[in-house]
Amino acid sequence: MIVKLQLPLVTTEPVPLALIYNEDRSYQVQVPVTAEIKRKMKGDVKAFFELHIGPGYEAILGKRVACREW
Repeated sequence: MIVKLQLPLVTTEPVPLALIYNEDRSYQVQVPVTAEIKRKMKGDVKAFFELHIGPGYEAILGKRVACREW
């Protein structure tokens, strides 16, 4: 599945949360912004990725893909 990952523009939270969702938002989750997420984002605030569901329904970000129009 292809998902959009968005980082918060502004937050007062000690651990910022990123939003991950697919085009029709049938899959939507907030996750802590980790060093891995920052590395994958390469300074951008939104990007698109392949998403794989691992054991225990863990969301695993795959490779970055071209931008979509949603």
